Amino acid sequence: MSKTIRIAAILTLAAQPIWAQMGAMAQVAAEHAPPEQSSGGMPQLDFGNPWTIAQVVWMLIIFGALYFVMKQYALPQVEGVLAARRARIEADLESAQAAKQRADAALAEHQAETARARAESQAAINAATQRAQE
Repeated sequence: MSKTIRIAAILTLAAQPIWAQMGAMAQVAAEHAPPEQSSGGMPQLDFGNPWTIAQVVWMLIIFGALYFVMKQYALPQVEGVLAARRARIEADLESAQAAKQRADAALAEHQAETARARAESQAAINAATQRAQE
């Protein structure tokens, strides 16, 4: 994690003079710019403006750097967490299935014992009824 922070700090410090130069150049360009003419379109799509092209280039550079950082550092950690979670869920499901099988076996045994006890009690009742009738 600290390596990622160091890389981000280096990138920020390396790009800082460029941002300062771009700001100074923007002020000079604004001072010497011809009177503003409205093209009637969206200023974000004015690709004739050199600042727009520069912004697009920097956007692509920053996006590429962020993609690289995410691919190398963040996504493997997320993948590890997801794999551990998947393994834990599968283990829990297997233990739940084993517990269900044990419970079903215990229920079947209990029902068999109950049926045997009912048969014995019915036999005892029948025997007692016959003795009472004799």
